[in-house]
Amino acid sequence: MSPLITIRRRGGWKVSFLWVGVTVVGAVLASLVAWRLRSLNPHSVSAQQLVAYIVAVQTELLISAGQWLVLRRFKVEAYWWIPASLAADVVAAFIIAPPIISLALATGAIRPISVDGGLSYGILSAAVSGLVIASAQSLALRGYAGKLLWAWIPVTVVGSVLAVVVTNALWLPLIDAVWRHGLPVVLLIGILAAIGALVASACQTPILMRLLR
Repeated sequence: MSPLITIRRRGGWKVSFLWVGVTVVGAVLASLVAWRLRSLNPHSVSAQQLVAYIVAVQTELLISAGQWLVLRRFKVEAYWWIPASLAADVVAAFIIAPPIISLALATGAIRPISVDGGLSYGILSAAVSGLVIASAQSLALRGYAGKLLWAWIPVTVVGSVLAVVVTNALWLPLIDAVWRHGLPVVLLIGILAAIGALVASACQTPILMRLLR
């Protein structure tokens, strides 16, 4: 049986810049689509759930598709990258994360959104999602790089958590600047999405560069 991954040349710093670039662009586009979908303001619970599902799918689709193109550019034939990322994102967001967050809230492990502006909630959600998605992506890359591949999981989790921490720290000054200069709110949404994606993807690049040696 032929391996799922074949590497023919090194990526170097170029792959890092491309990886971060496509992730940021995908995240910004996804945030704008999500903003537009949520602006429809669905009233029923089923409609709200449908919008949340569509937002989750289109966000991960845009980001993982761009990343897959980068992998292909450097001869990494990770055929299951997109479906694995999509499936993991949906499972994490709608099946795994909700009961974990509910348990954490009930036990006092994290504080309610009204207390800390959602920081602890966001950190836990990002950690769970990052763990599930990175695990699925590692399976999509199985057969290559041996034990090094599993380093993908912790760097993705750390990147996801750092993205939440950084954007949480910046959103108040950014929204103040947007309102002060009369700029559209959608600009704030795009900037925060770009910052979060930049932080998360930058954490992955050291492992990505080693995988492409």
